[in-house]
Amino acid sequence: MKKNRFLVVVLILVLFIPSYIGVYSYIHTNKKPVTPDTATGVTISDIVGKSYTAAADSDIAKLLNRIISSSTPLSEPPAALSGSDYFKVTFTEGKRSTEYRYFFSQNTDAVYFLDAAGKSYLVSETDAAEFLQTPYAQCLYAEAYLPEMKNGDNVILPTSYNWAYQTAGAKNILASTLAETATGTVSYTSKSGLSFDFGDRTPASFTVTLTADGNVLYSGDYASIGGAVDVKKYSALTVEAAVEWKGNEEHMSSGSATYKFVLNIEAQTEFFLGADSVQPGGIIPISAYNVADASKITFAAEPALTHGGKTITPKFYADGKNAYAILPTTYETVPGTYTLTFTYDGMSFPFTFTVTEKTFKKQAYDIAKATAEATRNAKTLAAYDKLVAEIAAGDFGTKYFDGVWNTGIAEEGYNGTIMTGYGLYRSISKTGEVYRHDGVDFYAKDGSKVLAVNAGKVVYVGASDYPGVFVVIDHGYGLLSWYGNLAKETVKTGDVVAAGDAIATSGSTGFTKGNSLHVGLTVFGVPVCPYDLWENPIAFK
Repeated sequence: MKKNRFLVVVLILVLFIPSYIGVYSYIHTNKKPVTPDTATGVTISDIVGKSYTAAADSDIAKLLNRIISSSTPLSEPPAALSGSDYFKVTFTEGKRSTEYRYFFSQNTDAVYFLDAAGKSYLVSETDAAEFLQTPYAQCLYAEAYLPEMKNGDNVILPTSYNWAYQTAGAKNILASTLAETATGTVSYTSKSGLSFDFGDRTPASFTVTLTADGNVLYSGDYASIGGAVDVKKYSALTVEAAVEWKGNEEHMSSGSATYKFVLNIEAQTEFFLGADSVQPGGIIPISAYNVADASKITFAAEPALTHGGKTITPKFYADGKNAYAILPTTYETVPGTYTLTFTYDGMSFPFTFTVTEKTFKKQAYDIAKATAEATRNAKTLAAYDKLVAEIAAGDFGTKYFDGVWNTGIAEEGYNGTIMTGYGLYRSISKTGEVYRHDGVDFYAKDGSKVLAVNAGKVVYVGASDYPGVFVVIDHGYGLLSWYGNLAKETVKTGDVVAAGDAIATSGSTGFTKGNSLHVGLTVFGVPVCPYDLWENPIAFK
């Protein structure tokens, strides 16, 4: 009986040992990485996400295999590899696969790879240079990328293209396959009309055909399209384009592309100036229509507009789909012709305007020396300048002003007549100091009513050595009015006032030789001239 049991156990072992061996072999084999020698295929994913597949006996597979077998092992991965883009190379054998990471670049003396275990190796310069000559390295060449056709923020996809570039050392000319192509006719929403560009790569030829409702509106060279089609008349345009680029000393690539797409035309952004010319100190109202984000409007002036050594830049305030700004000039603005360029959504809007000649008079100001030295010195001016900067830095997006502006004081006899005008060269008789007057001083009997020059909101009530008791009113869009040398204010911060409302009484506080009223008007701290506003309202087109 015991002998029979023993024979049964032996028979069972004999039957199952091959199965155990097979299972062990299977598990052991699946744990081993797939090597180029055993692989049946290879997949390469480059740094821009484009994937290629190749057979195990292909030239690229042989190169990658040689790199693995001949590269120099390193003790640890170079720090430069952390966060760097890499080519993911996957060797496959049946259902098994092993991933290697290749850090290729055009710097052939610093090319590395990481094996499946994470060990790092330095690739020989010869192998790195050979890889650069293959189509799989095209993403490493800036010239391998087809120039992007842009319409505002839209990147227009080609329907077809042919593009060729030179490899390192001009050894080969290869066809690029990096560009994505459109499937069918793609629609884009455009706020930029028919504005197209290709960055710094100007085409050798660029022809377009425009159709709407089956009718050809234009067919010809893009450079001649200006004015040929009134885009505002159409809600959608079909655009077909053919573009060709040629190589030159700067660009070692060339090719062509065709495009077909639909532009859904949104209302276009437009800019308008409210004045074509001003005298120094005048303001230019600016209107921007169909602007989704006023903060994205940029501005440049040539020559530059400055005041006190600082560049003048208008700030736009949104009002629904539109935006408005006020651009100041000052008594420092040099007469001449200026080019103003507004940029929005990839489009530029240039304008020219003229600052005309104006003669500013000189005035000797006979103020007591003790008063001048006590109220107008480096310390008092610095304190006032700090206050002005703080007040002018507020948020003035609410428009209060409307119609013509008043002087700030009722004219009765000599009361309310101008003592010192805007921009005048004022010489202090007792000290010899000469400076530019940034507002208008009026003769004012003590206790005269001081009036708001236009509707607004009181943003400051207080006193400082230089201006004396003073009040500041926000009229909107950066326009502030300043009232100084007051006896007493009759409003408080936060009050909303109408044009002509009494806000204070005149006096003789601060830097003044007697009873007077100082009224200044600024746009974000830049002093402007109020004269024209006494007769003409600010007009936005």
